[in-house]
Amino acid sequence: MAIGLRRFKLFLASSSLAVALIIAIGGTTASSSLAGRIESASLTPPRWTPHWAEDAISLFNYNCAPCHDRGGQGYPIWRSKGQPNFTDAKWQKTKSDKQLFESISNGKAPNMPRWKGTLTAAQINMLIKRVRAFAPLPAPPAKNGGGNSRRKV
Repeated sequence: MAIGLRRFKLFLASSSLAVALIIAIGGTTASSSLAGRIESASLTPPRWTPHWAEDAISLFNYNCAPCHDRGGQGYPIWRSKGQPNFTDAKWQKTKSDKQLFESISNGKAPNMPRWKGTLTAAQINMLIKRVRAFAPLPAPPAKNGGGNSRRKV
């Protein structure tokens, strides 16, 4: 019987603590109720931050990867319809950021949707940075035989 009474007292103490916390943070008023907080919460898209890569990757994975693949190479069915391979250095060199902005904003008929009005200019710029991040790194410079690299005159 003593164990049951101890559990009951522990239950009462924890319940009282929970109620006290709810009252302390204002959970009993209508304006701070969970429903009120959910309704007043703004559903904002990822913002441009110093950690842009995380937001850009999320944006790309959600909006672009279904067709362009998470790795940026695209899927064979779309590649056969002219979809670019973002990991191709030659393709990267032929497209300016302005061209990419236009393609993302206005779409590429008939297969790529228009994102203007759905994504902000800042989000489109984040996607451009993400597309650029797929570019292969340049090859390291060749070594000059390991000796002194200064020119002898």
